[in-house]
Amino acid sequence: MGMRIKGECTVWVAGTHPLALRYLARHLQRVRGLRIVGAPPAQEAAGSADKPSLLVIDVGSGFERGAALLRRARLEHPRLPAMAIGPPASSDEICRLLFLGFQGLVSYQRVDEEIRPAVAHLLGGHLWAGREVLERYVNLSSASSGPKGRKAANLTQRESLVAGLLQRRLSNKEIASALGIGERTVRFHVSNIFQKLGLHDRWAAAEALRAERGARPGAPSPLVPAIEQLGPA
Repeated sequence: MGMRIKGECTVWVAGTHPLALRYLARHLQRVRGLRIVGAPPAQEAAGSADKPSLLVIDVGSGFERGAALLRRARLEHPRLPAMAIGPPASSDEICRLLFLGFQGLVSYQRVDEEIRPAVAHLLGGHLWAGREVLERYVNLSSASSGPKGRKAANLTQRESLVAGLLQRRLSNKEIASALGIGERTVRFHVSNIFQKLGLHDRWAAAEALRAERGARPGAPSPLVPAIEQLGPA
């Protein structure tokens, strides 16, 4: 997962524990090219001169609290990628974070090793998750997306599955790895999805799918049944 950070990026840091935030900011400041600032309150976000490229949230106080901070930030910045920092988590727990709208998790114990590549990965438009997590996420997505979610666009079952992963910011390579198919096959499905939606942009397609499934732009995935399968955080 070797990627580079291009240019200077503003990173918002958010959480509920001041000591944890200082620890997190200190580690992020070691990454060249990042400008670290505290995420402003929702009412001040619109007037902030610091347009963020990434949101990093400490979820040590609970996933739901972290998700609430994420929703607040995305009211003004719906495309803002978000990374969670917290205790070590199982595959199911990381899947829960993905369904809540995060793009990955770095555990407290692995911040030194993973913070730089994880930040670069998210800024590059990718998820920070291992293959086991992606496969688990695919299975949960598949179980939760029925005919209703693909009816309007007339997507096939496989296209609906690819569309769900596309919506979660997975690259073609990551989708191919998670589904056990070739990138060429993924490109074929993505092309069909674009054609059926009448769009030519991954973000526009993802937002169209969100709207079709009943979610507002920038909101977490509406796959509530999948989250319920995972049990309490």
